[in-house]
This record gives sequence, structure tokens and C-alpha cells, in this order.
Amino acid sequence: MDFEDVLAGKPAPIQKIAKQLRTLALDQLPTATESVVGGEPALSALYSIDNPNNVICGIQPGKKHCLFYLHNIREEDSEILKLEGLGEGNRHVKFDQPLDADTEAELGRLLHLAAGRAVAAEE
Repeated sequence: MDFEDVLAGKPAPIQKIAKQLRTLALDQLPTATESVVGGEPALSALYSIDNPNNVICGIQPGKKHCLFYLHNIREEDSEILKLEGLGEGNRHVKFDQPLDADTEAELGRLLHLAAGRAVAAEE
């Protein structure tokens, strides 16, 4: 499976958001490996560094919004984005509109923070 499978059957505006998030993840995490996990209708693309278990972020498009998961992140790490979720150090943001420049910049900052924490945890 590949990223196109993750997008299959999703509304065009959600596909556009998912593609935007994918570009951001791959730009900010140039050494990341993309993998597709899950089953229909909840396929997700995960981005990990160094090994498949070292996930930094994930993208899960749905019918009404696209979830962007951030590992090694907590609510207090961003004053700009509404970070949701109950997992220890794992949060997500829901997008139903394309990302603006400020949101992209903040997500980029959070991706670098998450990747730095992941590397530190492995040492």
C-alpha cells in the first residue's frame, strides 16, 4: 500500500489537506520513512526516523477532516494550535481547511521538536 491508498475515497478537499501535510512532513523530516498502516476506512501514513517504531507524525484523512498526529508532543508545546488527545506525549490536530503559512510554520517547529525528543529518547 502507498499514500494514494490512504487518500482513496476521501473528498477532494480532504485529499488536498492530506497532500499538503505529507509535503510538510517530508520537507521537515528529510530522512523519514513513510509507511501505510491500518485498515479501511482508517488507513494512516506514518513518518518515522531511524527505525519504523520511531514514529514522529502521521496523517489520517477522514470524510470531514484530516488528522495530523504528532508523537513526543504535549498540549503545552504550542500556543497556536489546538493539540488534542489523551495519549502520553502524542497529540493530534484536526484540519478541515488547507493550512495557512502560520500553521505550516508551527507544524514545522513541532516536527523538529518531536524529532529531537525521539532522538534523545533513543540515546
